[in-house]
Amino acid sequence: MEYGLCLLFHDHVNSTAVDHTSVSQDAAGIHQLLIKQMSYLENSVRLLTDEVSSLKRNRSKADTEMSNLKQRLESTEQHNQDLKQRLKRTEQQITEMSQISFSPEDMCNRTDNLSQNWNLQEERLKKLESDVGSTVSVTRTLAVNGEKDRNRTSIIEKNVSVLKDELRNVHLYLVQASSKSNEINSTLEWHINDSILKIQKIIDFTNPIGFTAGSTISNSFSGSTLIFNKLVYSIGGGYDTSTGVFTSPVTGVFVFYVAVVSQETTDLFLDIMLNGVAKVRTLSFVPTGTPISQTGTNIAVLHIQSGDRVWIKNHNGGGYRADRGVPIVTFSGFRL
Repeated sequence: MEYGLCLLFHDHVNSTAVDHTSVSQDAAGIHQLLIKQMSYLENSVRLLTDEVSSLKRNRSKADTEMSNLKQRLESTEQHNQDLKQRLKRTEQQITEMSQISFSPEDMCNRTDNLSQNWNLQEERLKKLESDVGSTVSVTRTLAVNGEKDRNRTSIIEKNVSVLKDELRNVHLYLVQASSKSNEINSTLEWHINDSILKIQKIIDFTNPIGFTAGSTISNSFSGSTLIFNKLVYSIGGGYDTSTGVFTSPVTGVFVFYVAVVSQETTDLFLDIMLNGVAKVRTLSFVPTGTPISQTGTNIAVLHIQSGDRVWIKNHNGGGYRADRGVPIVTFSGFRL
């Protein structure tokens, strides 16, 4: 699995003709697969850890029970030794009694008592030997089971260690997969944004915006805004001949130009306005008492947003000249 993941990422990242959508889907699938495997491994580690804890508890109980049995065995062996000594003393007493002269009745009574005592001690001895044998058997069984538990615990602890190592490896691959996925997504996002910009440029090129408007009425002002009532040319829309305002239908960089001829003996100052802010100004200055008309021009390159408004404002002056045929006062704009 580890080599498969590495090869998969190697093929996707280093390929010169990457299907970005497929790579992103594969990365997401691998990411989910690794998360599932890590969850499975964590559950396995948790179950094995619980089993190890249970085995350790059982082993502790078994060790305690073995310790108790060993104490009982030692006590039983001591008791056995005492009985043997008592039997030995009884035999000595019988031997001594056999050498002493007693009456037949006393001999019978003593003999009966000794026989009963002997039989009782012999039964106790047999019971003790049976108990000792059982204790030894149980002790051996517990020892064997304890050894098996210790071996199984050792194997499980090794398996837990291996699973933890594999879990760390899966986590590492998951981190690497997430990093690769983020890197691929970043690359895809960059390509998508670049493609959008290129498409936008193509759209802009195929959908130009521009206009030229002129005035055929001298001294035509609506408030302080010049009204260019004749639309000489327009593409893409935006200029309103009734208000004298150009409203941009798109966001972009535009060039605006104004040309004006002042009335005789009258100065004239005009501003190119963007959303109420003056950007550049024209000057048509007439010396005092001189009956001549002066031309004022200016140009502005502006970055404007969709919906921004541009117009020509009369900053100061009396009026301008116009021709009812071909306009001599004009306002033009176009997108770069």
